[in-house]
Parts: sequence; structure tokens; C-alpha cells
Amino acid sequence: MTAETGSSPARLTWDSARFEDLYARNAAPLYRFVFFRSGLNEATAAEICAEVFLALWRMPPLPDDEVGAVLNGIARRKLADFYRSRQARREVRFSDLTEVERLRLRGLLSNEARDADRQEAALTESLRALVGEALSELDWDAQELLLDKYVRGRSVRDLAERLKLSETAVMSALARALARLRKQLDTRIKMEGAL
Repeated sequence: MTAETGSSPARLTWDSARFEDLYARNAAPLYRFVFFRSGLNEATAAEICAEVFLALWRMPPLPDDEVGAVLNGIARRKLADFYRSRQARREVRFSDLTEVERLRLRGLLSNEARDADRQEAALTESLRALVGEALSELDWDAQELLLDKYVRGRSVRDLAERLKLSETAVMSALARALARLRKQLDTRIKMEGAL
């Protein structure tokens, strides 16, 4: 550790040799964490890892036993930032599109296919409304739990930590909430069929 001097107060910085040693020990595990957690391509995962180590370099030096946890925390934030910015830009790769979406972009869908596409969109919207109505019949806790898990994509582990429950308790609560949602949906579908 060294102290930078200048007009501002002295600030501790990383010793280059120690940082290189930390990099050598933590680069591969961090890369695996980012790559497998995100499903990104290798180049993007490596770029995010570089940003993580840069953020660590800009921090005051840490004890060796804290570095791994701090790196994972920074990596999670960098991944969240990446997906947030990607979503804001609405990046969509052509290869990610379905065949119908590709044809639509190329203007090659026939009128018949466009009509079928509109009908499918209307059906999807009505199903979305039906699920939304059934969900609104559940208690607030069940709604939030289902939304956190299936809409916001939070893991059972994250939910357990946030709710201060065991993972088993969260999985049981999810199963009960899903069962109540299915029951509400069955009731609504039967009512729709009776009309």
C-alpha cells in the first residue's frame, strides 16, 4: 500500500505487485462467475471483468480475505448496469428474433400471416389481462413474491435473503402462491367459458 500525495489529503492506493497477485488469483473465478451468471459472450464477459478490476483498483486497498466478496459484489452491479443500459437501448440482435419477427422486419409476411400475427397478439394481450386479474385477487405478499420471482427474475436465494427466510420457506411460499394463482385462473377461465 502506498499513499498518494499532492494538494489533496493522502489516499491509500494498491501496491502494484499485490494487486497483480490478487488479479492472478481472482481473474479466472471472476470470469467464470460473470460468464456463467450472465450468459454473455466471452468478449463481453471479459470486458465486464476488466471493469470490475478497474473499480477495485480505484478503491482503497482491502484485506485479502475480503477481495473475493467485493469482486463478486462489483460484478453483480456491473452486470445489472450492463443489462439496464442494454434494455434502455433496446438492443436486439437479429439472431435473437423469431422467424416471424425476421420476416416482418424484411416485409415478407403476407396479409394472411399479418392477420394471424395480430390475432396472436390480441390473444396474448387477453391472456395477460386474465393473469393480471387473477394475480390481483391474491394477497399482497403472494403477488410480490410471484412478481419478484417470475417477472423481475430474482433467484430463490435473493428472495430468501431479502425476506430473511430460508430458501425452503421461500420455495414453499412460491408453491402456495402459484397454486392459489392457478385456482384463480381456473375459476376465471370457467367463468369466461360460461358467458
